[in-house]
Amino acid sequence: MALASLFAGVDALAKPSPKLDCTNPFYEFGWVDGDKPVSHTFQIRNSGNADLVIKKIDAPCGCTSYALSKDILPPGFSLGIPVTVSLQGQKGFVEKSLFLVTNDPSGIPFQLSLRGTVGSEIEIQPPMMTLRKAPKSSEVFGEVTVRNPGKKPLACLEAKSTEGKLEISVSPLPDGDGFTLRAKPVAGLAPGQQKDKIRIRLEGGGDKKELSIDTLILLPTDLIAAPSVLRLDTKSVPPVSRTIIIRSPVGMEFSVESVDLPEASMTSSIERINGTSTRVVVGNIQPKRELDGRKLILRIGGGKPRSLEIPVAVQR
Repeated sequence: MALASLFAGVDALAKPSPKLDCTNPFYEFGWVDGDKPVSHTFQIRNSGNADLVIKKIDAPCGCTSYALSKDILPPGFSLGIPVTVSLQGQKGFVEKSLFLVTNDPSGIPFQLSLRGTVGSEIEIQPPMMTLRKAPKSSEVFGEVTVRNPGKKPLACLEAKSTEGKLEISVSPLPDGDGFTLRAKPVAGLAPGQQKDKIRIRLEGGGDKKELSIDTLILLPTDLIAAPSVLRLDTKSVPPVSRTIIIRSPVGMEFSVESVDLPEASMTSSIERINGTSTRVVVGNIQPKRELDGRKLILRIGGGKPRSLEIPVAVQR
């Protein structure tokens, strides 16, 4: 009996204390678009037998805000703490935390965290479409995949070439979260490097939007010039000269018969390197603004007679 009385005395002397509990201190928001903030209300509870006092809340990141309706929580009571995180400029995995400093006897600040992945609402891979000849094939085509990284439904309502240089087809992805765009050049498009843009109309989650994809078309050619543009600088001390190499990547035999120059004072010399390469040296060039936009025209002879134009670009 004396022992029982002793334990009763110890219990009577035990000091009441608060205890902070939270069933879910970590909120996983998954994948989100960084343009929109993320909000969540954390539920905390005082499971102790004395008032829980919230002395302060530390939010190390200025992008995190919260609301605290009261700072004293009696035993057995719960409290919701709404927290909002701005994700502007964030990319990839993100974790933002608050630290509650209370009179809990543990003395350790209680951590509440929001975490997940921030990305663009629409993902385009690769970001630019390049059409080129496929290995071991004569077909020229390009592909890009447009999808919602959050695995939300995304459909293509329309895809159009702004310059009319492309034929475009659309194939939905198996999960319905995007589609593949495949493009090939229209018949009769001139060889060489050309640019276009694909404008697409999208629908996802009931919203419609438009975006564009830059497109580079690389059509095989039997003759190329390096450089392809004769670049001049008005700050250069005249006269200047430039060398242009003409070659056939497919091994076609050709010859440069003559050069039409944009100014009569210019000179040109033609040196055949071999049957598939020729060097053209343009001399006595007076770099001036009037030359900008004009062209050198190379007269090509051989199996396929034609003209090859080299534009002039003058930097001011």
